[in-house]
Amino acid sequence: MASSKVPVIVVGPNGKKLGRPVVSALVESDDCVLVGGVTRPNQGVVERITGGHGAVIAGSFAALARESPVETLPDSTVVFYAVKGDDLIAPLKDAVAAGFRTHVIGSTAIPDITHEAMRNFADNGQVVLEAPNFSEEAVVGDWVVEKVAAALRNHDAGVQEVHHGEKADVPSGTARMWGESIARGRGQRSDTVFLGAPGAGGQFGRRSDVHDVHIVSRRLGGVPGEHEAMFASQYGALIVTQRAYSSKGFAQGALRAMRWAAGQEKPSFYTMRDVMGLL
Repeated sequence: MASSKVPVIVVGPNGKKLGRPVVSALVESDDCVLVGGVTRPNQGVVERITGGHGAVIAGSFAALARESPVETLPDSTVVFYAVKGDDLIAPLKDAVAAGFRTHVIGSTAIPDITHEAMRNFADNGQVVLEAPNFSEEAVVGDWVVEKVAAALRNHDAGVQEVHHGEKADVPSGTARMWGESIARGRGQRSDTVFLGAPGAGGQFGRRSDVHDVHIVSRRLGGVPGEHEAMFASQYGALIVTQRAYSSKGFAQGALRAMRWAAGQEKPSFYTMRDVMGLL
C-alpha cells in the first residue's frame, strides 16, 4: 500500500445504495485504499473483501484491529459511515474510543441526539464531516437554492423529491437539506419547513403560510434520486433540478469527501460545502 493513499474503514460496507458502491470505488481508487470494514455482528472476521488488498470485514473495530492483515493507524485513517441514522451513534462512539479522529458520515434521518453527539465530538478533537448527499450536483443545488431564496423572498417555494421504492426515510436527507437552505436564505427558522406526510406516494400538506417551504416525497421504481426546488410567483417560476443517474456518483463524491477530510488538521464539524469551497 502506497503511503500517499488515504486509508479508509467503511462502517456498513454491505449496504446496497451506499456501502457497496463506496467499497467498489475504494478498491478501484488510485489515491484511497480500503483497509477494512465494520458491520453489525459483534464478532471476528465476517468476510474478506474481494480485491481489497487483504482487507476484511469484522464485527467491531476491536476485531478488525486484531484480525486484519492490513495495518490500521487510527490517526491517519478515515472512518466512513454508510449506516442508517438510527444505527450511527454506536459505531461512531466505538471509533472515537478506538482512537480514530476523522469521520465522514453518509447517514440520513439522523436523530437529534446523535447530531448533538457528532457536534460534541467535533468540539473535542474530532474531524466530523456530514453529508446527506455526496452527489456534487446535489450539493451545488443546495447552495444555489439558498441564493435563489434570498433573492426571491416573496415567492412561494417548495421541494419535491423522488427515490427508489426501497428508500426508507421520508423525506430524503437532501430534500430536508434543500428546504432548510431555502428557509435560511429567506432569513427564516428551519421549523418553517413543512414535511409532507410519509407514504409510498407522498402527500401534499395543507399550506398554512405563504412562507412555509413544503417538501413532497415519492417512492417510485428504481430512481436513484431526483430533487426539484420551485420558486413561484403569480407571474412566473424558477426551478432548480438535480438528477442522479447512478449510485456511482454518490461513491465518487464520498471519495472526494474522504480525501478532503484526511487533510484537515483542525477538528471541527464540516459539510460538503466546505469540501467544494462553496461559501
